[in-house]
Amino acid sequence: MNPLVSELREKRTLADEGLRELLESEDASLVESLHRSAREVAVQRFGKQVWLRALIEWSNVCRQDCLYCGIRKGNRSVPRYTLSREEILEGCEAAWKEGIRTFVLQGGENPSAALSLVPVVAEIRSRWKEAAITLSLGELPFETYALLRQSGADRYLLRHETASQAHYAQLHPSQ
Repeated sequence: MNPLVSELREKRTLADEGLRELLESEDASLVESLHRSAREVAVQRFGKQVWLRALIEWSNVCRQDCLYCGIRKGNRSVPRYTLSREEILEGCEAAWKEGIRTFVLQGGENPSAALSLVPVVAEIRSRWKEAAITLSLGELPFETYALLRQSGADRYLLRHETASQAHYAQLHPSQ
């Protein structure tokens, strides 16, 4: 096994130079070694189970104008929608009947509309107590996160786009 792959596997991190070497390598045997090791670690940690999640695209209304995103506010060609409480609950019910035990409500960044999900999340929690509820609604005020958690949400998925301020400014020119 390649020494960099071994080090990454043992320490779960590498110096920037080592990561760069692995990511930019065109050496097929190195890439295969990295992939094989990643598969082995994944099976050790998570097993071979497949976890299904019901992804409910709650809304495509977004206040952000991220250049890479199809639902950015500046994209006028997208028909906008927001699902009703009933539509969300119907989606959860259909998923539950199929044996899916994780519901993911996802939508554009819209803080005032996200607050309207608090009672919906509470209802999902009361109907499907064993379900995991994950939300992905962009950056919100801390108080909104807290209310969503109190209403029954288990997890929040907040995407990390970049750690570079310059790159962030390119992706979000209006912020």
